[in-house]
Amino acid sequence: NELKEREERLKKIIATSPDGLAITDLKGNVQYLSPQCIKMWGFNNAEEVIGRNVMEFVHPDYHTKAIHNITERMNGNLTGPAEYLVLKKDGTTFFVETNSNVLHDADNNPTGVLYFERDITGRKQAEAELIAAKEKAVESDRLKSAFLANMSHEIRTPMNGILGFAELLKEPNLTGEEQQNYIGIIEKSGERMLNIINDIISISKIEAGLMEVNWQETNINEQIEYIYSFFKPEVEGKGMQFSFKNSLPLNEAFLKTDPEKVFAILTNLVKNAIKYSEKGSIELGYNKKGGNLEIYVKDTGIGIPEAMQKAIFKRFIQADFADKMARQGAGLGLSISKAYAEMLGGNIWVESELGNLSAGNTGGSTFYFSLPYQGQKDGRKTINRL
Repeated sequence: NELKEREERLKKIIATSPDGLAITDLKGNVQYLSPQCIKMWGFNNAEEVIGRNVMEFVHPDYHTKAIHNITERMNGNLTGPAEYLVLKKDGTTFFVETNSNVLHDADNNPTGVLYFERDITGRKQAEAELIAAKEKAVESDRLKSAFLANMSHEIRTPMNGILGFAELLKEPNLTGEEQQNYIGIIEKSGERMLNIINDIISISKIEAGLMEVNWQETNINEQIEYIYSFFKPEVEGKGMQFSFKNSLPLNEAFLKTDPEKVFAILTNLVKNAIKYSEKGSIELGYNKKGGNLEIYVKDTGIGIPEAMQKAIFKRFIQADFADKMARQGAGLGLSISKAYAEMLGGNIWVESELGNLSAGNTGGSTFYFSLPYQGQKDGRKTINRL
């Protein structure tokens, strides 16, 4: 009776233990599986497993480790838990932490192996997420440091222009032409400084989640035409052609959006096209694709390497580029444009081909951003032209 009570007590302990328990012979064939192990491995009963080799349930990537560990335990050279990736009946996997002990008979001869198994999938996922979060934080800190260093340089450059040429204006006997030239440089430096500060303010609001969307009915045709008229003198001043294409009639070109943010995206894209193009043409327009308008700015500029085509839209990443073809500027325009496009329910992307001057190929890029289009019609022609 006492032996039977001990057996019943042991069965209850095993049945209520949070860990699974398995016993194999010296060849690894399963002899016993506790209810917790049956459940963890995804089986309905022990009979589905008894007699099968335990290595069938260890992921192939962990076979070498499992064989080495059990050999070392048999030789008494290894103690403590080990971690494995285990295959369930349905082929899915989970991580277990296993403590194993070699079983012996009365003459101290090994007879099998006792395994205690605990599902640690949640812990492993938490560890992986923690490592990923740490790596992301380190990378973010590195990029922000590079960003701040770049901003310091970008602010100092126009500031030196303003202070330096303001000092030169004090020189006596300056001709009127020299004065106008110095004033023009100061004005351009001030404009560049203002653009940098505006970009920093915008990206800071986006990062803090403080940027608001002002939804209005907007006519995209008029915005396209306004951008075209605004930049036409600058583009043609470089000896390039500038054109636009409005695909919808005026009374069908209305959409609900934030006109200021659309204006900011278009301005950033056209400025980049001008900056990175020396000859050829720039085209501005849109096409209706399903429930969206795909607005584009196409240029015949230097192009963008494929490896950089996604990175250029990431915040702070531009400051980390060592690009010998980089132009002046803080490099925030595309990250701001991406944030704005997503706020408006759309997306932004680029298709680009690098130029090869020796082969006579100028290359070029086409930037696209999408905006939801509801097919609104309105006889009015007035919008906020900013």
